[in-house]
Amino acid sequence: MAKLGCTANTLVKVVSIFGNTGEGKSHTLNYAFYDCEEVFRTSPTQNSCTIGIWCAYDRRRRVITIDTEGLLGLSDNNNRRTRLLLKVLAISDVIIYRTRAERLHNDLFTFLGSASQAYIKHFAKELKMASERCNLQCTLSDLVSFFGVV
Repeated sequence: MAKLGCTANTLVKVVSIFGNTGEGKSHTLNYAFYDCEEVFRTSPTQNSCTIGIWCAYDRRRRVITIDTEGLLGLSDNNNRRTRLLLKVLAISDVIIYRTRAERLHNDLFTFLGSASQAYIKHFAKELKMASERCNLQCTLSDLVSFFGVV
């Protein structure tokens, strides 16, 4: 947290951005949160600038922004990239999917399907316990939908 410029006690929201390589994710975060300052590196070409994930803290809005490698990124290991993106998804309050396409890519649906399976596999027990603790009268699938997993 110190590297971002906030403390562990600071109440923040986390906004992350997903999309394919070259779709303008970094530019979108720079424009929306940092008054067009190049906080996240951009390129005029379709080449990837972001490898892995990068974070910044917007003090004015108290938002941690996370720029992610494209779904079709340069990482040698697709499984590693998917696991990393699933972790980002798990901690995000808001997720932006940036695309220039008129229709959504199959990559998005494949990723969301993987995310849904991972959440059910790894968090079903915790979601059920939370539901019981809070006396929620809903199914596990309702909870999964509530937490933003398709």
